[in-house]
Amino acid sequence: MNDQTALLIFAKYPHPGTVKTRLANRIGDETATKLYSAFTEITLQRIRKISKKDCIIYFSPSQDESLFRSWLGEQFQFLPQCDGVLGERFIHAFSRLLPEYKNVIALGSDSPDLPLDYIQRSIDSFKENEAVIGPSSDGGYYLIGLKNSRPELFKEIPWSTPEVYERTLAKAMVLGLSMKMLPPWYDIDTLVDLHRLVRSETPGFQAAFKPYKHLLKDLDGLG
Repeated sequence: MNDQTALLIFAKYPHPGTVKTRLANRIGDETATKLYSAFTEITLQRIRKISKKDCIIYFSPSQDESLFRSWLGEQFQFLPQCDGVLGERFIHAFSRLLPEYKNVIALGSDSPDLPLDYIQRSIDSFKENEAVIGPSSDGGYYLIGLKNSRPELFKEIPWSTPEVYERTLAKAMVLGLSMKMLPPWYDIDTLVDLHRLVRSETPGFQAAFKPYKHLLKDLDGLG
């Protein structure tokens, strides 16, 4: 077993019309797609600054690996997502990687200004806990990590609803998992979220975001 913690990044290939669809309704497919690409690149850039932990891109669609490698580079490992709902993809990822790694932490790229301290705290949490979770403002979670594969944790969860986080905590309690709770954060799904992102004071974020700010040149005109 690798004695490291793997950081698993859920990512879709930015085909127009398939990413940031709620934002696209307000700002158009082209801008929403470019923003999603930017958020993914910023997330990976920032994560790689905190540690040399193995960073694995858990990508979809599964047939787009060559596109992902051209986009994100060969410095990452790539694992195709399985078919099915989000819970089935979590089960697949953790079951696949935990025999190889000591711990696995999964997160997305919808929170590009997530404080790196939160990720470091999630890594450190395994010294005393079997699991770690970071709640998001929409009722889901932006991060979840496990020391051992626990498929039951991801079953019978009402995905894409405000109940995801609370139901997951309840399931963890039933399973007897010792779980570390991180501070809440937010995903970028709406114009309100975008405005918050522009004002973000997360250390290091504005420098990483600067090359992409032109994508938001018309944001002030949107409510």
